[in-house]
Amino acid sequence: MSNKITVAEQLRAVDLSNRCTRLLSLDMIWTGRMARAGHDDFSFEELAHVAREMATEIMGIRDELPFVREFAEHVSQEMDSISTDLVKSLGRIADDMADYITTYGPKEADELLLKADVLVKGGVPDGDLPRRLWGAVSAVGGVLTIAGGAACVVVLGPAGLPILTAAGMVGGPLLGAGVGVLLEDKEQKKRADEEEKRLAEEAEEREERVRKEVEKSKKKARKKKDDE
Repeated sequence: MSNKITVAEQLRAVDLSNRCTRLLSLDMIWTGRMARAGHDDFSFEELAHVAREMATEIMGIRDELPFVREFAEHVSQEMDSISTDLVKSLGRIADDMADYITTYGPKEADELLLKADVLVKGGVPDGDLPRRLWGAVSAVGGVLTIAGGAACVVVLGPAGLPILTAAGMVGGPLLGAGVGVLLEDKEQKKRADEEEKRLAEEAEEREERVRKEVEKSKKKARKKKDDE
């Protein structure tokens, strides 16, 4: 990526941000309709088409993640001396979200295609995006929107600040919602790990008590035998 932020790069960021919000909007249709499957009058073929569109968007976003990383980092560096902490952290946030989508996005895309086939055959699969993937996509959309606004400051100088403000108003909620979901999931995992550790420790303590009781019983049996 060149030192100068180009119009093509800004347009690419806008297009990709739109893909993220489109995926989230498709998920609303998918989740809502799946909850009413068998009750509302709609074509399963139409819903299967939604699932295929979601799979396409997931893979399209996944393929563009190297650009997301580069663009967010480029904007962060260009804004380093004048930006807020949020803009400076865009590169790191983009890396974290991209890692998750790269790892789990293709699997979910395959799952959606399988669910589309089930629908076409008259079945009713489970449906909605996993929360962490939803959060990662939402955060990427927010990162791109804010980075796009920050790029205007890089290009236009102070005249671009109102654009950054507007971009923050649009992208901030997306980013906040996405990061919030991931932090919540991380906290739940932490609690689950702590509970698993606690249960394992209790099991070890029970085993140790049983071992000691068995050893104690054996000693009593040996003493009784020796006394006899």
